Amino acid sequence: MQNEFSDDEINYIVDLVYEFYEEKGFLDEDDDKDIEIDEDELLDYVIKNARKDKIRDFTDEQVEAIVAGELAYCDTLNLFE
Repeated sequence: MQNEFSDDEINYIVDLVYEFYEEKGFLDEDDDKDIEIDEDELLDYVIKNARKDKIRDFTDEQVEAIVAGELAYCDTLNLFE
């Protein structure tokens, strides 16, 4: 899927990931509890909102690939550990 998406389209999906995190309270710096991300719930949220916003006709597989890339990136930063 390389070169299949513009930077704006990828950033849109990543923004939806962070909207999910925010709604779940995962970005609260004052909260020290362990964070457990339900990847299926995250994907459902991103896919639902991507379809609703109609930015582009993403397939589920395309969204999953972008989300997986973002989750892998977050792992390298130890963002939720």
